[in-house]
Amino acid sequence: MLRPSPSPFAIFIGATAAFALACGDSTTAPLDGSVPDASIDAAEDERVELDSGVPTDMAPEAAVDAAMDMSEVDMAEADMAEACGEEGAVRPADCGNCGEGQETCTGGVWVLSDLCLNQGECAPGTSERRNTPMCGEEARICNVECTWGDFGEVTPDGECLPGETRRATEGCDADEFAIETCSADCEFGEPFCEPQCPDLDTDGLDEEVCIPAGPFMRGATDPDPRYLRYPLVEVQMSAFAIDRYPVTVGRYAECVDAGACTEPEMADGRAVLADPLVQNSAILQLTWNQATAFCGWVGRELPTYAMFVKVARGPAPNTDSFPWGNDFDCDEVPTLCGGSDWVFEDVGVDPRRRAWYPVDTFINRAPAFVSDWHDDMGVYHRSPESRVDPTGPEGPGELRVVVAHGPNNDVARSPGVTTPDRYNSDYQGGAMFRCARSFGGER
Repeated sequence: MLRPSPSPFAIFIGATAAFALACGDSTTAPLDGSVPDASIDAAEDERVELDSGVPTDMAPEAAVDAAMDMSEVDMAEADMAEACGEEGAVRPADCGNCGEGQETCTGGVWVLSDLCLNQGECAPGTSERRNTPMCGEEARICNVECTWGDFGEVTPDGECLPGETRRATEGCDADEFAIETCSADCEFGEPFCEPQCPDLDTDGLDEEVCIPAGPFMRGATDPDPRYLRYPLVEVQMSAFAIDRYPVTVGRYAECVDAGACTEPEMADGRAVLADPLVQNSAILQLTWNQATAFCGWVGRELPTYAMFVKVARGPAPNTDSFPWGNDFDCDEVPTLCGGSDWVFEDVGVDPRRRAWYPVDTFINRAPAFVSDWHDDMGVYHRSPESRVDPTGPEGPGELRVVVAHGPNNDVARSPGVTTPDRYNSDYQGGAMFRCARSFGGER
């Protein structure tokens, strides 16, 4: 809205009043109660300020300049306004952003009303910019219909969101994760290393080995579902830790003494636990339930069948049954050829019986317990869900898997490594066992 410009006289009066106030003396009210001249002057100053728009407390020179500047602005606005002839006449007008407004003839000029209908989002030709979460920049332009066009790229995105982390493929030891963090500039920085298996137990026969995350090859081309060996597929595994050695007589005796485990049910079970000559030998003649109870006592679990096979075979694409090749060879492990099926011997004494990973006394005459329920027809192992951190068929079932990996099993000598057999949970089958911990997959 336009306002009338102050007259040159008002401008002069305002400037003169400001000058007089700045230079005048203060006065006191007379005792007779009359209004002093200073009060009249102050009232006149207030009127002048309202008329001219110039504060009276300005310096005299500044007051004159301000008054002249404001007069020039007001006169320029008046010059820009379009003159009209009929007071009160109205006409349609563009009120911005493609809106529909109205002008009224007021004081000889057309004045735009405050009412504006059907305005668009923006003024044609204007632009708008915004930053993207990944350090890029986008912009859009308002079209002739007063609506925004689509955002287009001005600066491309960076490679990551600030604070995002990812695993790198190199830069750390095999048992560590290489972790890269995205910077404020949306670029991944140098990797830092953290253990894949934190807080590993390194104490004597309780020692654990970290098996890094990654794929392994499970199964074989032999389509016999009884042995869970078909088909040959790549399986993704999270990192896990597994005991370096089978659970020994001495370790199991500690669990019995603590009241968390029961004695072996064989006739000479108590005598074996007390025999000082076999304390470092793997304990046998336990049931699956007893083995599970021990692993729970030490804060671990029986390994899954998939864990066992990965330890034996190593990472993909390896498909060999044994560290030296695909067939069992008595020349490689002479201690397992000839003689009786089992003798008490200290664990870890023969490095040739290690798995692909440094897990000792892994190749044996005796089978080993794992946690899986048995998959009678191999349905689970053909399903996609069995290819990421598999834990076996959903239970409860009737039989548990016992895995043989050694010279006494013909199928273990053929491609595919390990032969699952099946026992009920209370069967004493002479199996050894070790415990494990997962660092990713659900158990």
